[in-house]
Amino acid sequence: MKLTEKHKEYWHKNLVITSILLFTWFVVTFVVGWFSLELNSVSIIGFPLGFYMSAQGCLIIYVVIIWI
Repeated sequence: MKLTEKHKEYWHKNLVITSILLFTWFVVTFVVGWFSLELNSVSIIGFPLGFYMSAQGCLIIYVVIIWI
């Protein structure tokens, strides 16, 4: 089956969006966890930033990724 230009354009856009979302997931999941000790030196509403990012921020980002 030969792909038309419209199909190629669709798949190119699809791969770009998927790559961006996968990169975002990686950063939120692993990079924030890796630097959580350094983030804990900052406090937001009495909670360390590392805890806040894990408990609230990551979940919000995951929901946004699922929505997209």
